[in-house]
Amino acid sequence: MWESRGARALFGRDGIAGLANVDITPEFATKVAMAYGSTLKKGTRVITSRDSSRSARMLKRSMMAGLNATGVTVEDLEVASVPVTRFIVRRPSTTGGITIRLVHDDPQSVMIRFFDDRGLDITEDTQRKIERLFNREDFRRVFPGEIGDIGFAPRALEHYATALETTVDVEQIRATGFKIVIDYAFGSTSFAMPNVLAKLGLEVLAVNPFVSTAGVLRDDLAGHAANVGDLVRASGSHLGAVLDPDGERLILIDDEGHVLSDTEAMLVILTLLPGKIAGDRVALPISAPQAALDLVHSHGTKVVVTKLSNPALMGVATAPGSTTLTRMPCLPSTAPSALPSMLTAPLVPQ
Repeated sequence: MWESRGARALFGRDGIAGLANVDITPEFATKVAMAYGSTLKKGTRVITSRDSSRSARMLKRSMMAGLNATGVTVEDLEVASVPVTRFIVRRPSTTGGITIRLVHDDPQSVMIRFFDDRGLDITEDTQRKIERLFNREDFRRVFPGEIGDIGFAPRALEHYATALETTVDVEQIRATGFKIVIDYAFGSTSFAMPNVLAKLGLEVLAVNPFVSTAGVLRDDLAGHAANVGDLVRASGSHLGAVLDPDGERLILIDDEGHVLSDTEAMLVILTLLPGKIAGDRVALPISAPQAALDLVHSHGTKVVVTKLSNPALMGVATAPGSTTLTRMPCLPSTAPSALPSMLTAPLVPQ
């Protein structure tokens, strides 16, 4: 038997999470969407997306109906990664975004995340406003002629790939002739990344390069990283990577097949940082090791320590002169200076 758990607050650290079809039901999702839509002006546009799971597909349709009921028009990306969703939300005609996905370490649970017009996670003030309307059921209900429409964002992946291409030295990367192994983990990153990598002239060995409703990998990324390490050694590749289905977590494997931890990745990136990434400040989460802070200080760069929440980290990242490192990827010691930018750009497009 399934039992719903009680919660004093609607929002958690990253959004609204709970067991699919138990805590987060279609009725619940519709009410949350109506509460969110009631905070926006009538006639505004909101981007929606999901992962490939059946739970997210069901709940996204419920949320689209709730947004329409408050007079908000929806532009649907269907199955799309979180970075692509953030990127499209930044269009001038868009006011915000919603994405529904399985929880990273619990495939039975889903997470509803909200983005503002800059593609950032909504602030705690906005969360409280949505929660207040949700608890009171004080939803805006528009007349039939004002009900929102449903459309599809045109050429989202092409625009995303083109924007990433402008952030790196394509010719320098193409001249290196890199060979890499990538495990897409049956996620939606398999839609966007081939377009990017093809323009860079890389030789790519792709693993699990398609979207699967039943095969979304979320609790065994470490096992797949070990498999990629074996493939890197066997194929003589320069780099290996595992992209989680949401496109926000990246595990890197060096040219010897060693899987790098988050701490190792952070320290290597900080070693490569001077002169390669613009900014006079580096933002690190409060959980960063002291070695990371000492390394930044040794380069004469200022450190800004941030909270662990996504709004806090991304708020600092968008400030002028800042470079933010959370769980950054690392590279083989022989990698050229252009490669770090290519790998980090898909995670948080600016």
